[in-house]
Amino acid sequence: MNRLYLHVGTHKTGTTTIQHSLRANDELLKDNYNLYYPDISIVSKFSHYAHHEISHALAGKSKKIDDDQLKYFFGKLSKELEFQDVILSAEPIYRHYLNDVEGDIWGKKKAYYNKLAQFLPKNCEVVLILYIRQPDKFAASMYSEKVSATNYNEDFVKFLYDFDYHFDYEKNIEVLKECISNKVIVRPFDRQQFVNKDLLSDFYSIFDIDDNELKKIENKNDGLSRSFVEIKRIFNKCGYSRKDLNILRSYLSHLANSGQIFYTPGNSFFTEHTAKGYNDKRYYPYPQSYLNYSDESYYVPSITMFIHVLILVKKNVKEFSSLDLVDTTQKYLDTFGTNNSISINDILFITESVPKCVSKGNKREFYEYGKFLMANGLEKISVTIFHELFYNRKLTYAINDLISNYHELKDNRSIIDISKIYKDSESIDKHSKNIISSLSG
Repeated sequence: MNRLYLHVGTHKTGTTTIQHSLRANDELLKDNYNLYYPDISIVSKFSHYAHHEISHALAGKSKKIDDDQLKYFFGKLSKELEFQDVILSAEPIYRHYLNDVEGDIWGKKKAYYNKLAQFLPKNCEVVLILYIRQPDKFAASMYSEKVSATNYNEDFVKFLYDFDYHFDYEKNIEVLKECISNKVIVRPFDRQQFVNKDLLSDFYSIFDIDDNELKKIENKNDGLSRSFVEIKRIFNKCGYSRKDLNILRSYLSHLANSGQIFYTPGNSFFTEHTAKGYNDKRYYPYPQSYLNYSDESYYVPSITMFIHVLILVKKNVKEFSSLDLVDTTQKYLDTFGTNNSISINDILFITESVPKCVSKGNKREFYEYGKFLMANGLEKISVTIFHELFYNRKLTYAINDLISNYHELKDNRSIIDISKIYKDSESIDKHSKNIISSLSG
């Protein structure tokens, strides 16, 4: 009896890389190794490197495939299984459930898996393939993807509470065995434990296939670092469409690799201590000695990094050209507060970026933004903006307004510095000059 392999994830374990490799080598696998990797074009007008749409259809979440098409798809697989093994790959199978079924999350997941089992061909042995990664790393990576790929804007702790069932490997494997097959291959997603320390070598070893004989592909689906994830989360709070947020995600990925933004790479949302505490309460079927921890401490992106990204997004992403600088920065402050380090590197970058972003049409907006930043103690950045507005953009009315409104801040270095620069300017009125005299002594 031939086998039907179901590669069901988990998420964030190199599934996209595996799927692209299977698709790139589908003909070779079929001809040389008797392993068939079908395309969903069997039942749809489009091709895809994996079978996500099949898994979505089973959950009632596909607009492209209905139950009749599912029956046809699995019917075709049944015929192919008479001659060869078949493999399907769709990590959403791991997370899907039927929401219209009463009961707890496990009852809903069982209903989904039972529905899948009803469609599966009966003339084969079903084998499940599941990669699992260190629990804390899985949770952090899932959170990053949730924020990056959707409009989810809750913090990490709330995410762990809301989606705790994702991280219960033992229970998920138990339900898969109960509903689909008790033949489950569980592999650790850990480079040190991979065959040849390579994911694809490890995956193809399941089928006794030497991946050196296959076409090579690049690793896929590199995620955003934790700093950019948190920045994306702030934008998720602003009511933008999913389409625009996906465009933003691509731009943030570009920024992360462009060298324009100074940041510390990293993906952990745990400290070493909290990661160990989290893992102690989780099932992971490998020795504790296999667990590895970094000495990274979780931190939020500095306010200066956030502002620099904000200005660049407004300038370079047309879907965000009307972005409200004050409102978006206020959301950052409401989320993280003001007790974050000020990065001199970011300020230097901002100094270079502001002149490119200020235009005749948005001078007033940048002026109001500068005042907002000053009022929140971010004087070094506000000075950069004010200098561009006053010195290069000749926003003459604004300096009088600024000095008049902020002269009571006797120790405000920004106002004093600006005053010194412009004290002889003809654009400053008599009242403002009197204030400058009192400020600069």
